[in-house]
Amino acid sequence: MHESFSPATENAYLSYGAVAARAFNANYTCIAWSGKKLWPDNTIVELYDRILPTQPEPVWKFDALKPQAVLINLCTNDFGRGDPEQEGWVKAYHAFINQVRKNYPDATIYLALGSMMNDWSPERHPLSDARGYIQRVVKECNLSGDAKIHFLEFAPQKLSDGIGANFHPSAKTDQIMADKLINTLQKDLGWVPVGAKP
Repeated sequence: MHESFSPATENAYLSYGAVAARAFNANYTCIAWSGKKLWPDNTIVELYDRILPTQPEPVWKFDALKPQAVLINLCTNDFGRGDPEQEGWVKAYHAFINQVRKNYPDATIYLALGSMMNDWSPERHPLSDARGYIQRVVKECNLSGDAKIHFLEFAPQKLSDGIGANFHPSAKTDQIMADKLINTLQKDLGWVPVGAKP
């Protein structure tokens, strides 16, 4: 049965980023708005530096916290009704990365994919197409000298794990995603989960 968003079906505490952050006792900030895209319209980029998302002022100064890791998970809505024009989309992603990098020059930045996408048919393969676009961006960043840009793919959600409101990930899928993020941060940054033996 399909459910819509409501206070009863939304719980950011159980989202994969929050779960992973608690595993390390790390500070966590999330900028999210369902339905937003990277480019060319209705973008999360427009809200990125706002304190109040519906108002252009005031803006966040980005000097209070300096995260060691930033994860960008954008593309599901961009590819939902067909592939965006590749050159424009890739250029927009580079511009957003440059904006993030300016604020956080030392952070490791992950460009994530998943878990709400799939290849629906031989004619429609948004997951594979999005993967190609993002991997191109990562490769171009690395070739330009930024070795701290990485690709991180989350597996597509499974019906057997449940489906959340408006077909978003269930709490179980968010836990699976969190486990992958936790393992990635352990491997790449040497972070040690709370209670684990170093």
